[in-house]
Formats: sequence, structure tokens, C-alpha cells
Amino acid sequence: MKILMLGWELPPHNSGGLGVACYQMSKALASEGVDIDFIIPYTAKHPGIDYMNIYSATPLPPNYHDLGAYNNGSEEDRENAKDEYGLSPMRAVQRRYGKYVRKFVKNHQPDAIHAHDWLTMEAGIIAKEMTGAPLIVHVHATEFDRSGEQSGNPLVHEIEQQGLLMADRIIAVSEITKEIIVKNYHIPPEKIEVVL
Repeated sequence: MKILMLGWELPPHNSGGLGVACYQMSKALASEGVDIDFIIPYTAKHPGIDYMNIYSATPLPPNYHDLGAYNNGSEEDRENAKDEYGLSPMRAVQRRYGKYVRKFVKNHQPDAIHAHDWLTMEAGIIAKEMTGAPLIVHVHATEFDRSGEQSGNPLVHEIEQQGLLMADRIIAVSEITKEIIVKNYHIPPEKIEVVL
């Protein structure tokens, strides 16, 4: 089986726990004989990761995390972070990532696509539409989790909604995450599996 894994980080270049989760999951899948192509948005070495193919979607350095991926600040703050094309720096990286995935799948047909969180959901949808392979969306946290009492970023909510609707299967990291997905995104509970 060939899996196209779409992640936003891998050790030793972590900004949080997502990279560690992707690392451990990929290692476990590879030990079962799964062939993995893992696409990240930056260029860096990942010593000790020889059990999968790692591809860099951009020439960005691994310390790109200050681009505001989780910026739930004011509308004025978000407006000030936009580039000359009107995209926030993180949205510009996501666009480049999606374009890379579009080119990649033309020559690398996966049996399944595994996208992690909102940052890679759009690229996962692109890969699904181009290959017909099933899309698995792995939800480590939703914008509802990240924003707490605040309303969160409406664009992130929209990306999550679209990714969850397009997914053939959804993996949630907890029962609470599953409940949030069902309640806030109106996804049928039978489409979601909880994997701790």
C-alpha cells in the first residue's frame, strides 16, 4: 500500500506535537510494510527518518512557524499580515503546498491520502480530486479547540468544514474532538473513528 501523507512538520523541526504524532504514526505504518511519501512545507534534513520518502514543497527554512498559522488575532492583525497579493503569509505557503501536491500526484499515484489538520486539508482535497484515492483527514485539534472562548478564525473554520465533508474517513484524537466535529461541523458520527 502506498500512502501520501500530508503533514506540516516532522522532528526535529517541531512547533508542537503534530510532528511527533506524524513521526510515530509513519514509523508504525512503515513497520507494517506501508510505503509512505510524506510532504512537508519546508526544506530541511530529518536525520534518522529513512523509512519513508520526505518531499519539500517549498524552499522555506524549517523555522517558518512565525507566519501566523494559529493567529486568531483581530481582523486588523490578520489584515496587516497579508502579502502583496492579499494572502496572509501562511495562506501563501498553503497555496504553494497545494500546487506542489498537484504536480506530485501526477507522477506518484497513492492508494490513500492522509491529511493532518486544517493546514493540509486543501492539498488533500486536491490530491483526492486528481487521483480518486480515498482521503483520510486526521484531526488533532479543531479551530474550536485552538480558539477556546474566542470565535476563532472563520477561514480556518471554512477549510475544516470543507476538508471534513470531502473526507472519506475522519480520525479524531479523542472522544471530545469527535464530539466537537459532530456538533460544530455536522459530520455524521459513523464517519469518524477515534484513535488515541
